[in-house]
Amino acid sequence: MSLIELVKEEDLFLHDKKELMHGNQLVKIAEEAEQQQIQILFPILSDKLPSKLDEPANIVLRLSQDDKLFRF
Repeated sequence: MSLIELVKEEDLFLHDKKELMHGNQLVKIAEEAEQQQIQILFPILSDKLPSKLDEPANIVLRLSQDDKLFRF
């Protein structure tokens, strides 16, 4: 997977547009990232997150209308 190869070179990768990927593709990327011991950030809407990835061990930060990153 070219995405994983890129991440291995950079150590950390942020990819936007997850909503354009199918859930099984996200799961496969997450599994490969775990095997390679790398981190990939998925900024994604909760309704688009596959249930297999919706586990506390996979979630670093969860934002909502009430819990925002920037509070002004």
